[in-house]
Amino acid sequence: MKIDNAQLQKVLGIYKKQETGTVKKMGKSKTQDYSDSVQLSDKAKAYAKAVEAFDKLPDIRKEKVERIKAQIDSGSYNIRGEQIIDKIIKGTKMDEKI
Repeated sequence: MKIDNAQLQKVLGIYKKQETGTVKKMGKSKTQDYSDSVQLSDKAKAYAKAVEAFDKLPDIRKEKVERIKAQIDSGSYNIRGEQIIDKIIKGTKMDEKI
């Protein structure tokens, strides 16, 4: 079988049309609109709301930092080791819950 240049160009033209999606199938041209949708559960919506509220919180509580700095400067800042350990333990327990 011999394939000449005209036949090759015709086949290549068909492939190019398929790549761009302009080929008409069976003489009909149909365009369909498809759309995706997502539905979030109530739990996911509540979580998103909590994250948004958390993001609005300041990273550093300036008034607390200033109060502690003033206490340190005046020599009145005293904290017991037990208090530090209690905070560390509470923090690890909170991490386990998450």
